[in-house]
Amino acid sequence: MHFSKLFSLRVYYLTLTIGILVLYTLSVTLYKTYKYKQMILKRKACYQFPNKDDANVDILDDILNAKVKPVEGRSIFFLMTSCSKKGVIHLTKSQACAIESAAFHNPNRNVFVLFASPVNTPTYSQSKHLAVLRSNFTNIYFLNMNLETLVVGTAVEDFYQSDKLFTSKFLVEHMSDFVRLLVLSKYGGIYLDTDCIVQKNLDELPANFLAKEAHHGYTINSVNGAVLGFQDSVGHEILQFCFEDMMENFNPTVWNQNGPALLTRVLESKVCHTSLAEMTPEKCRGFEVFPPEEFYAVNWDNWQYFINPQFTNTVLQKTARSSVIHLWNHTWRNKAIKKSVSEKTAYEALAEKNCPKVYEVSGDHL
Repeated sequence: MHFSKLFSLRVYYLTLTIGILVLYTLSVTLYKTYKYKQMILKRKACYQFPNKDDANVDILDDILNAKVKPVEGRSIFFLMTSCSKKGVIHLTKSQACAIESAAFHNPNRNVFVLFASPVNTPTYSQSKHLAVLRSNFTNIYFLNMNLETLVVGTAVEDFYQSDKLFTSKFLVEHMSDFVRLLVLSKYGGIYLDTDCIVQKNLDELPANFLAKEAHHGYTINSVNGAVLGFQDSVGHEILQFCFEDMMENFNPTVWNQNGPALLTRVLESKVCHTSLAEMTPEKCRGFEVFPPEEFYAVNWDNWQYFINPQFTNTVLQKTARSSVIHLWNHTWRNKAIKKSVSEKTAYEALAEKNCPKVYEVSGDHL
């Protein structure tokens, strides 16, 4: 009898312990699910636009409702995909320089600076760089883009609504990868990263293009998406391939999976059916895959060449024939570049020539 009671007591406590563990595991799972959903909602909140009937909210026009809309093949796009915490336009000096260089060398094209997180012009004061762009260039337009309405009717509407993008470990970068393809599929034209300097009229470029990127000075194993051109039926078909790949292979934990790696996969497997080294317009349906020198004459691992006066002549020689120069500014954007008369950095020389208005109001540092 004593043994039977002891056994029953042990079974009772074992069952109780198991029950407690199950409840604990369930509560942890529910808490993690709750925190995950809260993270998604918080991230999405940055990209949600106010109700259009809210008279108390004053923001820039949306691209879908703008008076001046992009014209296919005649538009250049810069995208701002970071979360805007203050809700106003904020441009760094290098971003302003990039925008001016595009407008300066392409007066026959409109330059659209699009914000994924809703913003307005600062009411208290504009930065000198924003003011100088607005006062000197009539072909620059600052607009919002409401992604929830921009994706409607596109091949990636369901993908965007699934919130997969908002699970990304690299949300700003992956959002940019996504939006640049979306905007080009919607309007056609040329996309530029905000750390580029344009130094030629881009009419010389073909309708559809990008360029290879060299690693460590010589190895070419991917293309880069900092400068892209997509338009006409060929460009739109290739963009559809890109969307299909993104929906199938989207990876929120790998930085370049949905950008350069995606573009490389699509070109090799769906468009050109050959390796990067063998790509020609004839093999790629007329799509031009430029060598690195066109946009990436200075490799990313030599980014310091742009801000070290010892390499100024080297950079200027390497980039002399480049239509666009990618600066890899994410590696040195927190460095203030002091202007110099006797020992100019390559960046200062390029800025003085290609974004003279922004250069003029930048004070002693770029």
